[in-house]
Amino acid sequence: MPLPNQTMSLASGSSPTRNPPVRRRLRIAAVMTVVIVAVAWVGYGIAIGTLFGRAIDDWIDAHRAEGYAISYAARDDVRRPWGTQTVFHQPVITAPPGAEPWTWQGERAVVALNPLRPDRVNIDLKGGHELIRRGNRPAHVFGQAASLQFLVSQSAARVDGADIALTFQDGHRLTVAALAGSAKPVSTNPGVPAIALTLGAADITVPADWQFPLGPEIAGAEVVATLVGPPPPAATGPAIRAWSAAGGLVEIEKLDLAYGPAILAGSGTFTFDADAQPLAALAVTMQGFLETVNALRDRGLMRREDAFAARFILSALAQAPDDGGPPRLSASLTVQDRELSIGPLVLLRLPAIAWSEPGGGKGVTPAR
Repeated sequence: MPLPNQTMSLASGSSPTRNPPVRRRLRIAAVMTVVIVAVAWVGYGIAIGTLFGRAIDDWIDAHRAEGYAISYAARDDVRRPWGTQTVFHQPVITAPPGAEPWTWQGERAVVALNPLRPDRVNIDLKGGHELIRRGNRPAHVFGQAASLQFLVSQSAARVDGADIALTFQDGHRLTVAALAGSAKPVSTNPGVPAIALTLGAADITVPADWQFPLGPEIAGAEVVATLVGPPPPAATGPAIRAWSAAGGLVEIEKLDLAYGPAILAGSGTFTFDADAQPLAALAVTMQGFLETVNALRDRGLMRREDAFAARFILSALAQAPDDGGPPRLSASLTVQDRELSIGPLVLLRLPAIAWSEPGGGKGVTPAR
């Protein structure tokens, strides 16, 4: 006597071996799809890597044609479906003849591209660096970075770094615990080029011999600004003066600074005067202004009678917040004729910037 399930199977006329071939075909189709996608992805990655390598070669050739000397001890090209990169060991770049002479050498430079984002290039420059400037104002700087990466696209650039140290030829050392910045072209007035800029740094220590007014340690600084007008082609006196005379300026949308006892936030504009010296006007809110005046007095940067008058006037201008915190001062902060002023008070006489001149010469320091 047949079992009930056997009877039902025979009665329905179905075959117990008909479904397995269908399932096998589905599995085969799935495997073939995966294989085709994998092969296509490998081909795409190889093609992107090949084009990427050619683009690097074209960049090197173009800059060599402009007079730059570019060399490296070794080069490794790594092409993988999930990423492609070129590693330059001990790269060296020297400025072309006629420019201010300088040479940069790095420990290594890794230029990488993600096939999923072929419009962005990542440049990793962690490790050691050496910058040599020759001419009438020679300089020799050694750098070390635990992390230093640039992300570059056709429309923007970004930099992120950590534990950066610069050692100068006189033994002085500058360190930055964290660094982040970006640059992106923007549209402001028609026909006027502009670049949106951000820059932030934390735990900055400058050499004590630089004699910063509130000491060598800066807790943090952040700037959000727009550079209006074509940037100066070189850091020389004539280039800076020409840029300023043509209407070039920096519109500061946000300035945050924590330096010594001072905590400052503000916005305004910055440019240079006819002597290529800083010219700035900002509206700021400041905490710790009384302690700042005391620090300037103690460091010999303000006379005692001037510090007393400054404390009196600034206290009269300040307001106590409703939450009972320290008083806050809202006032104008200006730099003009090498004088740093807050409100009606001149706080500091600033040293003049002696810009280099074309050909490597030293600029003339303004007399006033």
